[in-house]
Amino acid sequence: MLGFISPAVTPTNHLFNVLAIPSGVYRYIREGRMVWPLTLLILLGTAPGVIFGSWIRLRFLPDPNHFQTFHGAGAVVYWQPAGPKGLGFEKDAVESAFKVGEFRVRTLHVGLRQMSYEFAGQVYCISTPGLVFLAGAIGAIGGTYGVGGGAIISPFLVSLFHLPVHSIAGATLSGPA
Repeated sequence: MLGFISPAVTPTNHLFNVLAIPSGVYRYIREGRMVWPLTLLILLGTAPGVIFGSWIRLRFLPDPNHFQTFHGAGAVVYWQPAGPKGLGFEKDAVESAFKVGEFRVRTLHVGLRQMSYEFAGQVYCISTPGLVFLAGAIGAIGGTYGVGGGAIISPFLVSLFHLPVHSIAGATLSGPA
């Protein structure tokens, strides 16, 4: 819109994210909604991905015409999970959890194959290698585009891993992409 499409956009946007995100993360910590193992796995995947994506942007896409072609060719497919149960919780369960203050996260297990946590009275399990791989790919995309990876990884965590948005927001904000 402003015609500013040089590679300088990437570090400028990353700087904004570094300055703007800490207050949001602090809120999730204060409310007890930070899933720390999920945060760590996202960081493990996205950090190398962002570095790789930034390198791709600077090395192979410094020309605005090439970047526009890359940008036009890239598409992230979002889909709606099947029915309200596809989100991993019922609307009534979320509303009642808010009323009784059950929105704190409790980590149950962290391992090389899987991690699990409890949130709003339900248990959620995540494949550790699957999440790190997904975070790496999204980190590379975020590093190339110069956008925050939280906006990209959140829909995948909700649709592929069936995690509730209320529990992943803090973790996705913490990713470096």
